[in-house]
Amino acid sequence: MRSGDLRAAACLFASTPESRLALIRALWPQVVGEQVARHAEVASLTDRLLCLRVADARWRKVLPRMRREILARLSQDLGSLAPRQIGLIEGPLTGGATRASEHQLGRAHPRKEPIEPASAALRHAALSIADPGLRSAFLAAAERYLAAASLSAKSEPSD
Repeated sequence: MRSGDLRAAACLFASTPESRLALIRALWPQVVGEQVARHAEVASLTDRLLCLRVADARWRKVLPRMRREILARLSQDLGSLAPRQIGLIEGPLTGGATRASEHQLGRAHPRKEPIEPASAALRHAALSIADPGLRSAFLAAAERYLAAASLSAKSEPSD
C-alpha cells in the first residue's frame, strides 16, 4: 500500500476494531493468495491479535509456518493498523473470505440479503486508494458491512 493509501486507510479504518477487521478481511485473499484463502479465513481481531479460522488440522499445521510472511505482508499493506500476532482456531469456514475474493473476480454467488450501495461520500473517500483492486475490495467490504449493519438494525426490537 502506498503511503497516501495508508493514510486514507488509517482515516477510514482506524476508528473501530470492526472497521480494521473489515479491511483485513477485504485484503486477505491478496495477502495470502487464493489457495490459502480457501482454507483459512479471518475470524476476529482483538487489539493486535488476528485470529484465523482454518478448515482442518492440516491447515492448522501449515499456517504457523507462514505466520511471519503473513504478518510482514499485512504490515507492509497496513502499517500501524496491522496485527502483530496470529492465533489459529480450527473449524468450519463461513466462506466470508472466499465470497470476498469471488466478488472481486465477478463470480459472487447470489445473496439473500440486499447489498447497501456505498454512499457518495464513501465512494469519494475510496478514490484516495490508488490501487484499483484494493479500492474495489474496500468498496465491496464496505457494502457488505453496511448491509449487515442494516439487517442488524432492522432485527433489533424498537422501544
